[in-house]
Amino acid sequence: MSQEKLFQYAAEAKQFMQEAGEGLVRDELIMRAAVAYGMLERRGMLASDGLSGDARASPRLADDDDRRWSRAHAIALIAHNFEDHPPSTPDRAMLFGHVIET
Repeated sequence: MSQEKLFQYAAEAKQFMQEAGEGLVRDELIMRAAVAYGMLERRGMLASDGLSGDARASPRLADDDDRRWSRAHAIALIAHNFEDHPPSTPDRAMLFGHVIET
């Protein structure tokens, strides 16, 4: 994936956050999220891109604006999860504090 495409993805995600009234995260985190999204997209690992079924069955999901919005939303969510926020609930604190055994 080209850098220009990643820059576009990141700019769309930042605009999404601004328009949604969400707190912005650092540009670095948005770029990291765009790269993570791009890697998943390139490998065909995104199951909810709206085209997993027959696009003609649901024309709304095949719309470029919807795909752009979904991608920007996903990148914004990834970026916000890169930010170091305290857990919002005791349940999340317990979840995030879990020791993963292998």
